[in-house]
Amino acid sequence: MWNNKNCTCSKQHVHWKEPLETIQQIEEESPKQLLKRPTYVLNILYDNEGIYLSKRLQKDKPMYNLWQVAGGKVEKGESSLQAVLRETKEETELDINKEDCKFLMNDPAFNCDVYATKIQPSTIVTYRARKIRRMDYDTFCTI
Repeated sequence: MWNNKNCTCSKQHVHWKEPLETIQQIEEESPKQLLKRPTYVLNILYDNEGIYLSKRLQKDKPMYNLWQVAGGKVEKGESSLQAVLRETKEETELDINKEDCKFLMNDPAFNCDVYATKIQPSTIVTYRARKIRRMDYDTFCTI
């Protein structure tokens, strides 16, 4: 029989002097951002025929006369997905659904999130000094 003061049973009992676990207070730390916020985003727009590229037509701008996909810099407080939707709208006038944007990767060399979005076929348009054009793979390899 066991009581608080004496043990009258035949089994031996161990009386621990130290607790089994020690509890340590951990100082509160501010939350850490595990993933680095991207600096840039790119959106590869495509359909069953090929990809859509834009060509900057302003001579005084960087990337003048070069073909490129929609993209740009992520603004402060903006998520990667918000930035890719905004940049695509600014550069192509296309309203795309966020559900259609598929994250592909982050290019760590430029801290750039890359997305791909399948869109409905459209025609060549000019918007904000950019020419938008669909290219098949063979044409793309020749530019």
